[in-house]
Amino acid sequence: AATLRGNPQIVFVQVQGHADERGDDDHNLQLTRDRSASVVRALVERGVERQRVQPAGYGERCPVARGHNEAAWSQNRRVVFLILRTNSGPTNVRVACDNARDLIPDEYNDRE
Repeated sequence: AATLRGNPQIVFVQVQGHADERGDDDHNLQLTRDRSASVVRALVERGVERQRVQPAGYGERCPVARGHNEAAWSQNRRVVFLILRTNSGPTNVRVACDNARDLIPDEYNDRE
């Protein structure tokens, strides 16, 4: 929150929730949506303007660690902050992995 409050040039951030491979897809999607929404609520409670942050859950679709063990699972259970827009305009960062393209809001689907 302090980073966002102290850097007003960061206009829009997507707060992404991610899960490990355990659990079914529907459960993991809801878990990560809830996780990212919780982080957004915490940011807003700490003074970040709500319009600057967007929660998004990607379930288990974008792992950062391959493997079927606790070491991989713990890395894949995470929240990621992506700066999507600054005062200078869109950052054109890739919003999500190919496995999650159907979950990306349309306004970001054409970005790589």
